[in-house]
Amino acid sequence: MRAAYREPALRHGPPAGTATAPGGQPAPPAFRNPTGPLVDAFYLAQGRQFYDAGLIRARTLVLRGEDDFWSRPEDAELLGRHLTRAAEARVRTLPGASHYLHLERPGFGRDRLLAEVRDFLSG
Repeated sequence: MRAAYREPALRHGPPAGTATAPGGQPAPPAFRNPTGPLVDAFYLAQGRQFYDAGLIRARTLVLRGEDDFWSRPEDAELLGRHLTRAAEARVRTLPGASHYLHLERPGFGRDRLLAEVRDFLSG
């Protein structure tokens, strides 16, 4: 799973060694994140929705970290309620995990994220 996430995330960032890290060392590969998510978050905070989740028919897993400063519990719950046609819809909040739970060390969110995904995919 790590490789499946890492390769596409780094594909469009500057390659390793083309930038300089603090201290003058060559920088590792970088992840480039466009501002689109910020615009989406701005509109979502105003109660706007971008799509009809009722059109989703696939099994769907919605995960958020309990200590996520960006993802509000009510947003995940609302999404779960709107997944009316999904073959299955699970909404989970991972205790003690942050917004960056996919990047955290085991014991701080990533292990729980991977366990939830494995459980969902095996079900």
